[in-house]
Amino acid sequence: MVERGSRNGSRLPAAARLWAGVTAVCIGLHLFPGAGARFGWRTPPDGNAPWTLLTSHFVHLGGAHLAANIAALTIICAAAHALRRGALLTGLFGAALLAVSLGLVAGPWPIAWYAGLSGVLYGCFGGLALALTAEPAPGRWVGWALLLGSGAKIAMELSAGVGATGALGIPTAPPAHLYGFIGGVATGLTLRSRRRLA
Repeated sequence: MVERGSRNGSRLPAAARLWAGVTAVCIGLHLFPGAGARFGWRTPPDGNAPWTLLTSHFVHLGGAHLAANIAALTIICAAAHALRRGALLTGLFGAALLAVSLGLVAGPWPIAWYAGLSGVLYGCFGGLALALTAEPAPGRWVGWALLLGSGAKIAMELSAGVGATGALGIPTAPPAHLYGFIGGVATGLTLRSRRRLA
């Protein structure tokens, strides 16, 4: 999937546009006083408006949390661009966001409050790793290693329980990582099967 520029060559690649847009929203909400309280998602009966299922992904619990997620987004977008998968990344981002939001509402794990981009990033990472498995060796082996490693990391996080404090001193939400990962991989599998049937 080759990304084409505009006639004058000034159009940004899809991965760069995604990075710029998401980063701007995340930083904007971070600078907004009380963004966490207003835009984070809470479970009923204390829950905010339903639209917070969207905004909660872009709210962060401090500068370290924001910096870590923007750094991960930067690496993922750069990898997608290098692999010429920027358009795929945009679809993976939307699918993972939807998967995490649905999981927060209907999933079996009780998550009282959620904010952060990590669940969506797991979905983007999983979908891109799956795309690598369709490449010639050694790319396919790297893709499988990344998929299996991510699955093992999520399983270890789940075994520690919801709300365990991660390396940044921030409570983690492993179920959101799982929901996003499943959403990204499922989207990648669906797109792959459609191409084979086309």
